[in-house]
Amino acid sequence: VRARTHELEEALSRTTALAEKLRERGAALEAANQQLAEMEQLKGDLLRRIAHELNTPVTAIQTAARILARSEGLAPDKQSKFVAIIGQEAARLGELVASALQAVVLGAPGSRPRPTAVPVAELLKRVVAPLKGEVAGKAVQVHVKVSAGLEQITGDGEQLEAALLNLAPAAERIITALCSGKTNHRCG
Repeated sequence: VRARTHELEEALSRTTALAEKLRERGAALEAANQQLAEMEQLKGDLLRRIAHELNTPVTAIQTAARILARSEGLAPDKQSKFVAIIGQEAARLGELVASALQAVVLGAPGSRPRPTAVPVAELLKRVVAPLKGEVAGKAVQVHVKVSAGLEQITGDGEQLEAALLNLAPAAERIITALCSGKTNHRCG
C-alpha cells in the first residue's frame, strides 16, 4: 500500500507540474494571440490609410483624363493644365508607392540588414535613373562620378537604395532650383 501511495504521489506531482507548464504555455499563447490581434488591427489601419492616400491622386487623374477625353474643343491652356494635373498626381502616386516600399525595406519587423560590398557607381546610377527623365527638359544633366577609394561601401544594398531614393526627389528639386537659368552643363 505504501509503495502504491508513493507511486500515486509521484504521479500527482508530475501531473501538477504538467498542469503548471500547461497554464504557462496557455498564458504565453494568450499573449501571442493578443499581440497577433493588435498586429492585425495595425495592418488594417495601415491598409485603410494607404487606400485613402492612393485614392486621392487616382481620383484626380481619372477626373482630369475624363475631362480631356470629353472635351474636343478644350482650349490648349486648359488641356495643358489637365495634363499637368495628371503628371503631378501620377508622380504623387509613384512617391506614395515608393515610400511604402521603402518603409517595408527599411523597417520590416524581423528583417535584418544584409551587409555586403555594394558598388557605389551602380547604386547611384539606379537611384538617379528616374531623375534623368525628370530634369531632361530643365537644362540640367545628371552624371554619376565616384571618387577613388569610394568604389564600394559595405551595407545592405536594398536599404541603401531605399534611403537614397527617399532623398532623390528633394535633391532633384534643389539641383533644379540652383541650376535654373544656367546654360552650361555643370552646376554648383
